[in-house]
Amino acid sequence: MKKLVAAAFLLVVGAELISLASPDRRMILVMSGVAVACALLAVRWVLVTETRPAAEETHADDAAESLRRWLSRTETLVSRAEATRADWDRHLRPMLARQYEMATGQKRAKNREAYHATGQMLFGPELWPWVDPENVARDAREDPGPGRPALDEILQRLERV
Repeated sequence: MKKLVAAAFLLVVGAELISLASPDRRMILVMSGVAVACALLAVRWVLVTETRPAAEETHADDAAESLRRWLSRTETLVSRAEATRADWDRHLRPMLARQYEMATGQKRAKNREAYHATGQMLFGPELWPWVDPENVARDAREDPGPGRPALDEILQRLERV
């Protein structure tokens, strides 16, 4: 970059010296202007080509970081599915209930009976208790959760809606 700036400076000085040596002194402005324009275009071109690979690397780094965060969240989600009922109730049930409400458009506050009927139809009697936000265990908190297969089946049924 320093070499380019030095070359541009020499170009401008050379253009002015040539203009001074010519018999028509009005050309000094035109030749100096052309030399400065060429120098500025060269500097701009160098700056653009130097920053482009860095921007692509930054985008690749952002994508890799996003993938790492997604993978970490997914691993956490799966580990909570295989943990206790308390972990399921605290972390997975609210997320699954929100996903159910968004997918079906059913709001628990509007019509509880329709909310539960739709849940029973979508998930069946085996899986609906694991999604139903009102089915939080008060006593058996240390019992095992339904596990990864149940979480997988719930998510697949939500995707089909």
